[in-house]
Amino acid sequence: MSPPSGPPPATSVLFARGVIARLAYWPALRIAVDQGWGGAESAQKQTWVASVLVDDFEEQDPTPDLNFVEDRLLQVMVDEFDADLEDGSAEAVAKDIVSLWEEVKGKKVEVEEAAGDNSDWEK
Repeated sequence: MSPPSGPPPATSVLFARGVIARLAYWPALRIAVDQGWGGAESAQKQTWVASVLVDDFEEQDPTPDLNFVEDRLLQVMVDEFDADLEDGSAEAVAKDIVSLWEEVKGKKVEVEEAAGDNSDWEK
């Protein structure tokens, strides 16, 4: 096992926090966790879902799209919380997560460009 290579990039942390926040705001998941539909580990499962989604975006090529994320969310709700959603909310959450990824990746480009032009830093 290789040693950790340092802290994760700021954009990864930003994306992960955004995914955690968006999942916490999702009424279907919030009810499932509050009511313990996933058993005693319901809250841990919510965190696990966020980590799986973050890993999907950071490790897969091509990047997951709306359909992939929606299917992932629906499958997790069935497998982990025994909830078969048909309210369209998974699509809305998936759209937000994909949009967040695109925004964070745009910020990464801005940060990299700023780091490449460090003339302002020398003043």
